[in-house]
Amino acid sequence: METGYQIFLLNPYYRDIGKRLVKSPKLYFNDTAIASYLLGLHDRETLLSSPNFPNLFETLVVTDFWKRSLHSGHSPSLFYLRTRDGLEVDLVIEYGQKLHLLEIKSAMTIWPKHADSLLRIGNDLKSAIKTSAIISLASGNFRVKNGIFNYNWKNVLGV
Repeated sequence: METGYQIFLLNPYYRDIGKRLVKSPKLYFNDTAIASYLLGLHDRETLLSSPNFPNLFETLVVTDFWKRSLHSGHSPSLFYLRTRDGLEVDLVIEYGQKLHLLEIKSAMTIWPKHADSLLRIGNDLKSAIKTSAIISLASGNFRVKNGIFNYNWKNVLGV
């Protein structure tokens, strides 16, 4: 399925971190419509109220970054990060020897606690990080906490 571009495997980032990390890849369907159909989500209301909606939203954002990298002719340096103690960052983009950390939230209301994982990993990676941000369904772009901003998904993906 990976060879036929039906699925995409996102590998873990584990360089320069002294924590115990999960090192197995995450699997994403490249087409969220097919994934929704296979989950039995055949209409908008069912999709939005489904417990699978956060995972599908994350899939949409991650695969969009992956597809943009491929279309621009670059080999994507995309990863995720998860430690055994529960710290997770949904998308780590390595570009120019710097890291861009993205948390993906399907919430319309973003609270400072949503930035906690970004702040915690920021303490571990310090100078390697260029930006940390949240991508969400919130209606606008705004500062969340300590230099971490929330961006509306439409502004990031150009929808």
